[in-house]
Amino acid sequence: MLKYLEKPGQTVLVIFILFSLLLSTVIVAAGAELEDVKLWENNRDKESLLGAIAETDTEVSEAAARALERLGDSLGRLIQESLNGSQEAIEKLAEIKNPRAIPPLIRILSNGIPVRRQAAAKLLGKLGDPRSVGPLIKSLEDPALSVISEAIVALEKIKDPRAINPLINLMGIMKSEIHKSSAKTLTALNEPLGQLIYESLEGSIEATKELAKLQDPRAIPPHIKSLKHWNLSNRVIAATALGKLGDPSAVEPLKDAFNFASGRKLRKASYKALAKIGGNNIYDFFIEKLQHRKTAVRTSAIKALGRLKDPRAFDLIIEDLDHYDFRIRAAAASALKYFKDKRAIDPLIKTLNDNTPKIRIAAAKSLISVDRDNPRVVKHLIRTLGDEEEIVRNEIVIILNGLKEPLGQLIYDSLKGSSVAREKLAKSKDQRAIAPLIKALGNKNARVRWAAAKTLGTLNNDAAVDSLVIMTNYWNPMDHFYAITALFKIKQKSYSNYLQTLSKVLFGSLPSLMYTFFTFFLIVLIVCLFLLNRTSRKNAKINL
Repeated sequence: MLKYLEKPGQTVLVIFILFSLLLSTVIVAAGAELEDVKLWENNRDKESLLGAIAETDTEVSEAAARALERLGDSLGRLIQESLNGSQEAIEKLAEIKNPRAIPPLIRILSNGIPVRRQAAAKLLGKLGDPRSVGPLIKSLEDPALSVISEAIVALEKIKDPRAINPLINLMGIMKSEIHKSSAKTLTALNEPLGQLIYESLEGSIEATKELAKLQDPRAIPPHIKSLKHWNLSNRVIAATALGKLGDPSAVEPLKDAFNFASGRKLRKASYKALAKIGGNNIYDFFIEKLQHRKTAVRTSAIKALGRLKDPRAFDLIIEDLDHYDFRIRAAAASALKYFKDKRAIDPLIKTLNDNTPKIRIAAAKSLISVDRDNPRVVKHLIRTLGDEEEIVRNEIVIILNGLKEPLGQLIYDSLKGSSVAREKLAKSKDQRAIAPLIKALGNKNARVRWAAAKTLGTLNNDAAVDSLVIMTNYWNPMDHFYAITALFKIKQKSYSNYLQTLSKVLFGSLPSLMYTFFTFFLIVLIVCLFLLNRTSRKNAKINL
């Protein structure tokens, strides 16, 4: 072809020929279409004309309606106007319920444009003919949601039990409005499962529990479908519900949800659900995930293995308490609470001294879960009340209150500055209070340090002497005051002990006392110089 385009004249000729061919094709097609319209207008076969109403070509459909009118049959016009949205035609068509209207409407339901498909579904529902149930069920897979909604309403009006299972299968992936409409139709068909599935997919725990009791396998597919819902909340709800339903058929979809989860919520819901279902297949799956490149996936795998309570995972999780990544340590400390294995007590007690508050809290909760009646566990929890972080102390006192251990609340309130708690603590004479109070002397919060010193002075236990002496070396003068006051209150065994303590305070705190005195002296000197300068300037102004 290129060799004909070497000269301008030849190029113009080729373009003219191509344009002529295209124009003639359009004219022939239009002529053929006009011939089709004329053919339908001259047709005298009523059933063929009625079938032509369903044609996607509106001119052909209109020609068929006109031809039927000339033959004295108004049904075609009624169908045509109904499809165009005429409420009067719809009501009249529903009133006469002519069975001849069903075939063209069924045909429109499968090959019309969305607006006409929706109108056809609505008309079929009003006509209530059993022949339309199959096509309406097929319309539940229509790409247009408006058609699906109308098909559901139509099936509700016809009340045919064949629609029950297709409507149940429809639930899961669609919008909430579709689920609600399906549930309503199923209720009308005396099938309560639809409403329970709808409520479960909306997040109702009660509905999910009820479904779990029913053990109806038809409830599983909608929830599995919902794992691929466009909305994250729906996916999370579906994963949670599948865990409660406990059906093994959900394992693979839940694995996929875990693998492709882009956020923490879905991953968490998936591993919890898989752990509830359980099995060797799931254990192997999470063991493999321990080697994943993402820390979030590894921590989820550790928590899942804890929930599975498989003894094979116990040693692996214990090892992770010493991991360099604090997130792995936190997951391991949390996972150990599920095993109820007393071998975990010593590693968890050691973890109470971890440098991350979250991990210390997780270790404390796991210790209680493993052996809540162990006096050694309670003793270490009481000692943790002297923790540096207030959030840890808050959690520990809640745990101890749950164990009905009153000492925890007394120590906690004493460190808050409660004089009543200090007096009660002194009356209790419980030696377990000394360790957390001594630990609190090193707290970063000055008020906690001072409260601890005052309480130790009230308790009058010489085990606190050395720690209070160290406190006299702190830079804050108020630390010196509260520490020395507490030391005066504590009775020691002999005069030599008093002298020894006094020498430690004097010589140990001398540098800090000198620093304090020097700072005070410097401030006084600066103030004096400022006042002297100001006075001299005033005098100079007066002299002028």
